Amino acid sequence: DRDLSPADQWILTRLGQTLKSVHQAIMEYRFNEAALELYQFTWHRFCDWYLELAKGALSAGGERARATQGVICFVLDRVLRALHPFMPFVTEELWQRIRPMLNGAKESIVVEQFPTGEDCPIFSEEAKAMEVVLEVIGGVRALRSQLRIPPAEVLDVVLRPHSKEAMERLVRHADDVARLARVNLCAVDQAASRPVGSAVAVGQDADAYVVVGVERLEAEVARLRKEREKMARDLEQVQKKLANENFLAKAREEVVEAEREKAEAMGAALARIADSLATLEA
Repeated sequence: DRDLSPADQWILTRLGQTLKSVHQAIMEYRFNEAALELYQFTWHRFCDWYLELAKGALSAGGERARATQGVICFVLDRVLRALHPFMPFVTEELWQRIRPMLNGAKESIVVEQFPTGEDCPIFSEEAKAMEVVLEVIGGVRALRSQLRIPPAEVLDVVLRPHSKEAMERLVRHADDVARLARVNLCAVDQAASRPVGSAVAVGQDADAYVVVGVERLEAEVARLRKEREKMARDLEQVQKKLANENFLAKAREEVVEAEREKAEAMGAALARIADSLATLEA
């Protein structure tokens, strides 16, 4: 355990929880839920986050790198075995490629036991800490994308945790936040105030104040307000059409339904614009 990185402990904990949930769903014939659980874990946790987090340990070399390599093989083995009933051929092919690195592996994935998660170690505290870190990184990345800031541009960020516990977790993982969010972490402080020219990513455990500059902030606010006005006018036109009894009586049902879907989509878009403006104007 001493050689496992925080990211290793997080992914092993989430793997165990996922496999237990998948096994239970299969036993109750809820195959669609089992498949969705596996997809969410494999794509969003393992591929999206863990492999990126693991780069730090792998580049460090030594025992830490070997431990992370072992975790990657362990997770891949369990994931491929769990996916095998849903995707038999590709999982067999991929599993055979890692088979030489697995201790006591059988000749084929077909005769391996279905993983239930019982052999996965649980690190509850580290898993919770990593979730706080990932929420902050995700919030900063979302703001960067919204403001169309190049990924290579390093931004100044101040974090305001909502609790002492969250602050301790973020301080412990400050290097991960700085590396994965491409930021210069200026402060982690429960009493932090919002810097001038910053946008805020509001999180459940912490708020991130991302310094983007007054001009960039004002330009984006102006663009969003203009977009909101245009969207509101367009939505009003569609709503007038849907309120017209003559249109409803004469138009084909599929045409009316298309207009209703358009109104719903516009309403959702307006809500997203409002959320974006709230983030920038807060």
